[in-house]
Amino acid sequence: MASPESNSAEASDTRDRVIDAAEKLFAEQGFEAVSLRQITAQADVNLAAVNYYFGSKEGLIVEVMARVVGPINERRLVMLDEAESEAGGEAVEVKRILEAVFLPLMASMNESEHSRKVMLKLAGRCMSETGSEMPEVVGRLFREVADRFCAALSRALPHLAEAEVYWRMHFTIGAMLYALNQHETLVLLSNGRVEADDAEKALQELVAFTAGGLCAENVSCGKGAGK
Repeated sequence: MASPESNSAEASDTRDRVIDAAEKLFAEQGFEAVSLRQITAQADVNLAAVNYYFGSKEGLIVEVMARVVGPINERRLVMLDEAESEAGGEAVEVKRILEAVFLPLMASMNESEHSRKVMLKLAGRCMSETGSEMPEVVGRLFREVADRFCAALSRALPHLAEAEVYWRMHFTIGAMLYALNQHETLVLLSNGRVEADDAEKALQELVAFTAGGLCAENVSCGKGAGK
């Protein structure tokens, strides 16, 4: 008879194989297109194992996304905590808030080629996926982060209404995802004069651009395009 330790190790191995297989297939084909049978075949487990460990396909999507973005979101919150502590009760500078959004993602992508490829593919899927499963999944993973960062931006940008902060953060996230997934466009636009593989430069430009958009005056008030 197998010992509890060996049973536990076997269970952990089975669970990890399912998540590994799902991560690969979701990144390549999308969340909606991949079936549980494809995942179980790739992982070499039976369908009951998925139901036992994850409850459903949606539960498995949550686990895959949590493994990828969970550590990134934790680091984002740590960086925001540090910035708010250093601000001593004052509003945190917008650029510092944006660095806390962008830096953990870029650092994670630079850890390994595998991390970069998976991150880019899953980010692309999140941008293009239209299925009903994704909004709820993404909401669960990003709710605390979204609330904290939008609150910090509202304090830093008192001239903006709450809805304007959400709109501008929405566009900021879009700019980030586009920059990560379409970096070859920069090479095309510049006719090869600007390289897209300088992560530090990309971060500087992304922060500068999105900070400008976030800090701009409300043009509908006739005050110009920004500060």
